[in-house]
Amino acid sequence: NQGQYNKKQNNKKNQLLCDKSSIIPSAQKAETFNNPNVEKSNDRMNETYTQEEKEAYADLVRHNISYYDLGEWLTTDTHDGFKEADNIVNYIVDEICSSAPYLVVRKTPVYRSTVQSMLLKADINMVENTLIKLADVDEEIRNYQRYFVVALYNEIYDYYFKEGCEERWANRAVAKTFGYPA
Repeated sequence: NQGQYNKKQNNKKNQLLCDKSSIIPSAQKAETFNNPNVEKSNDRMNETYTQEEKEAYADLVRHNISYYDLGEWLTTDTHDGFKEADNIVNYIVDEICSSAPYLVVRKTPVYRSTVQSMLLKADINMVENTLIKLADVDEEIRNYQRYFVVALYNEIYDYYFKEGCEERWANRAVAKTFGYPA
């Protein structure tokens, strides 16, 4: 029949071509692409973290977010800010050590390795900005931990861009006010 298409023969031909050539110049053999023993980047997903690893991440997060300064910033006359700072550290560490393959941010799945690297970049300014924004949320938050982590991820993702925009805006405003060229 003229309408039939020989898929088996075409698939074999394409597989042979894929096995023989690579568009990656550093790949020496085609077997590396099909070899099940090749280490994958997401191998860590099925493993659980030991308590020592979690504590090491917690220490790193405390250092990055300036834990004591954050605790003092959160402390009021009636509220112990260090308990809240502990919760924030635990939220971040739980997300870093999570076994889920991805986190959904803005209706888009983000790979765990990306989430981990972004959360390890968090500093005190980013956490404070996230908490200020969460205080302005009018709707009821069902899962505060997930909401905080996603809001922090978004803040880290946009932080340097917003900082650069504010700086450019300030320079332009000063130049316009004092008659300097912009």
